[in-house]
Amino acid sequence: IPGRSAPGRDIDVYLQTLIEELKNLWEHGVQTFDASNGQFFRMHAAVMWTLNDFPAYGNMSGWSTKGYLTCPNCNINPSSQGLRTKIGYMGARRHLPENHTWRTSKLFNGQTEHRSKPLDLSGDQILEQINSATYKLYGKHPQNRKRQRNENQNLNWTKRSIMFDLPYWKTLKLRHNLDVMHIEKNICDNGVGTLLSVDGKNKD
Repeated sequence: IPGRSAPGRDIDVYLQTLIEELKNLWEHGVQTFDASNGQFFRMHAAVMWTLNDFPAYGNMSGWSTKGYLTCPNCNINPSSQGLRTKIGYMGARRHLPENHTWRTSKLFNGQTEHRSKPLDLSGDQILEQINSATYKLYGKHPQNRKRQRNENQNLNWTKRSIMFDLPYWKTLKLRHNLDVMHIEKNICDNGVGTLLSVDGKNKD
């Protein structure tokens, strides 16, 4: 649901019944008919990952995709920097091998890159970060009007995602995927809009 009517972080309210069904499919399974051999069997199912664009990534994962800590993989060690009135993410070279020639090149942002790639956090480490903070209640709750101090100021978590209610979710290596098709379309639209100076479609 795009636009102002989007549920945003409140998507978890709508996912409650789905999560209950998924937990049942994982733990107990469901009696299913196999048409190929004419027999019944107990089928179990699990969610492998979600597939979303970047804003929906933030809604599903609980990690805000705005500001200097946008990158969920970088976590507390971001690659962002201020560029006049905007934020730039210039540290992609840190993911290259340590001896890659591009790390020592100054052709990209005038600096060399000596940082190692971000650490891969386990599900338990992520849950520890999430549980160390307090969050707003779901919906238009009166308490949401009061400013709440997040005890974990260095992180970008906005909620504990309901996906962690699934017993296997924290053990997954990859929990969320980015929908490349939509991202490429947006980048292409902005690139063409900038080159052709299309009103409302150009980016400086």
